[in-house]
Amino acid sequence: MTDNPYAAPQTDEPNSPIMPAEVLEGEPDYASRGIRFLGNLIDVIVIYVMAYLFGMFLAYSGLYTTETQRTWDLIFEILGIPLMIIVNSYFMFARAQTIGKWICQTVVVDKDTLQPISGIRYIAIRFIPLGLVSLIPGVGPVVAIIGALLIFRQEHNCLHDDIARTRVIKRKSLMQVEEDPDDD
Repeated sequence: MTDNPYAAPQTDEPNSPIMPAEVLEGEPDYASRGIRFLGNLIDVIVIYVMAYLFGMFLAYSGLYTTETQRTWDLIFEILGIPLMIIVNSYFMFARAQTIGKWICQTVVVDKDTLQPISGIRYIAIRFIPLGLVSLIPGVGPVVAIIGALLIFRQEHNCLHDDIARTRVIKRKSLMQVEEDPDDD
């Protein structure tokens, strides 16, 4: 441990949320395509529910009408990326996860060091570039589909993993490696 109060958090404890147990115990268990899909699906559902509730508020308040529909649709498209970041920022910065990854018990790690990535790297390199490209009419949806289909390669990485040099691994429950109280 260091005496520097500005140093990044460090720990020697293998069960700390700072450092998942898989990272410390040799070769990690990489997340399957199915579990990664489920995590992403949960993230999308969370965002769509929030957008739906906001849309219902606009409709009931009279702000969303047939005359303003195109404007609000554009605003929803543009606000999708910031909304995803806001909703998941705690998980991205504290745990290298989104809500979906947290529920599915997976974590994003550096491809080379197998250490959880920083929240800034998660947002600025892994999330925003393809999020912005996906907004480009005609090109965006094609890039998004190709990026997602790349998961069928041998390493199970999507395009955003390649850009950010990351991997998604399973994160074992912290309770799993604690001492069982019945063993006494």
